[in-house]
Amino acid sequence: MRFPNVYKLCIISLLVQGNGDVIQSFLQAFPNLVELSLTFKDWGPSVPNISGKLFWPNIKKLRLDNLWASEQDIFSIFRDHSLEYFSLGNATIVQGSWRSLFTRTRCLENRCQIFADGELYGRRSKDTLFMNHAARTLLRGFMLDKQAPWPFSF
Repeated sequence: MRFPNVYKLCIISLLVQGNGDVIQSFLQAFPNLVELSLTFKDWGPSVPNISGKLFWPNIKKLRLDNLWASEQDIFSIFRDHSLEYFSLGNATIVQGSWRSLFTRTRCLENRCQIFADGELYGRRSKDTLFMNHAARTLLRGFMLDKQAPWPFSF
């Protein structure tokens, strides 16, 4: 079953745990999404291979909450889609770093506005970014200036 007339989808509790293939099939049923918001439930790997297998040619806005993913998984979202707006909340990077991800992302040709709130958990506690108002402002400045140094110290 496909739903080509659905352009905006918001799922507030998505439990992946071993259901990646089913979730992929479900999300592929919405080929014309322009806006997608997913809040993953529970702790643990949560990307149902959004990188690579899932593609929405028209998507412009993407919000992911409680995401557990690698730097490469998240980066591939930017590489494979022409997003205008991307937002993360309370996410965990399981391989790679936030610094590397945001540095790589700001060098892409498509200029996507990137926002983050809550906590961006690193692989080690000292790599965690607490995205309060000041941190969000620092990240915004970093993303706009390709020459700016990484604004967070640990």
